[in-house]
Amino acid sequence: MTVLITTQHSEVPEDLPSYDFGFAIDYVKHVGQARRAFGATYRFIEACETFNKHFLGSIGVTVEPVVVLEDIELGSLKTGFKLYWYNELRDVVKTGEPRKVIGALAVKGMDTILGKINDPDSPTSLTVIQNELFQLTKKADLETLSIQTPITHENLIDSIQKFESIKEILVNGDKAELILTDGTRVPIKQSVTVDIEKLREEATREILVQDDHLMILVVRKPDYLADSQWQFRHNDKNFVAIIEDKEWLSKFQYRKLDVRPGDALRCKVRVETAYGHSNTVISQKHCITQVLGVVENPGKDDLPGLFTPS
Repeated sequence: MTVLITTQHSEVPEDLPSYDFGFAIDYVKHVGQARRAFGATYRFIEACETFNKHFLGSIGVTVEPVVVLEDIELGSLKTGFKLYWYNELRDVVKTGEPRKVIGALAVKGMDTILGKINDPDSPTSLTVIQNELFQLTKKADLETLSIQTPITHENLIDSIQKFESIKEILVNGDKAELILTDGTRVPIKQSVTVDIEKLREEATREILVQDDHLMILVVRKPDYLADSQWQFRHNDKNFVAIIEDKEWLSKFQYRKLDVRPGDALRCKVRVETAYGHSNTVISQKHCITQVLGVVENPGKDDLPGLFTPS
C-alpha cells in the first residue's frame, strides 16, 4: 500500500501513481516554524497507523500497520511511503486480493472519521461514527463477518485525538488534506475543533472517586496565575492537576512560598477515574485537595527532560 505525501498543493501531479491515499499540506510561506510541515506529516502517519490498528482490529484482524519511507524527491519534499502489514491477511476476505480489500476498507474508514470530525454543522458523536464504520465493515467482502464488533468508543477517541493533533501544529492559512485514490480531497479543517472532553463523557459508563489519596507529585510547570494548569509527573506519567487548596495556592501566588520545576508537592489528591463500556480507563482527573508540604529537588541537573513538554 503506497502513501503519497507532499507539502504543496501544487506539487501533486495530474496523473497520480497507484496509491491508496495521500496527504497534502499547502503551507503559508515565511510564517511559523518550518518544521510544522514535517511535524504534520509525522502526525498524519501516526494517526493513520493508530486508526487502522483499531478499526481493522474490530473486524477480527490483528494487524500492526507500519508506514515505511520509500523515497524523497529533492526540490519539492515529495515523500513516498508504503504501508505494510506484519500479519498475513489470508482467510480474511471472501474474494479478491486481501491487501486491496483491507486497504480499501481502511481508506473508507479514514474518509468517514475525518468527514465527521470536520463537519461544522454536526457535533461529533462517537455513536454515529461507530455505527457508520460498522456499516462499512458489514458491506466489505470479508470472511470475518461472524466476529465483527463495532470499534470501541475508547479506540475512536484515541484515533480522533491523533487526527486532531494535525490541526494543532498548523498556522492560519495552512491547508492539510487527505487525498483519496480517485483524487478526492478531504480537508482537515482548523476551524472545526472537536471537544474531546465531551467525547469522553459520551464514552463513560461510570466514574470511581478515590478521596484523600496521599501522593508526592513532581512539579513540571507551576501555574502562577490560576489553579488549573499545574503540570506534574508521577510514576513516569505526566498530567495536569487542579489545586483546590486555595490557602496554599494564595501563598504561592503571592510569593510567600518558593516552588520550582523539579520540586515536589506532598499532598492529598482526589482521583476521579472514568471507565468506558468495555471496562477500560477513559480518563483520569487529579484534584489536589490539600498541600501538606514542598519537597525540594536537590539536583535539577539529574532530571533530564523535566522541562520539555510531553
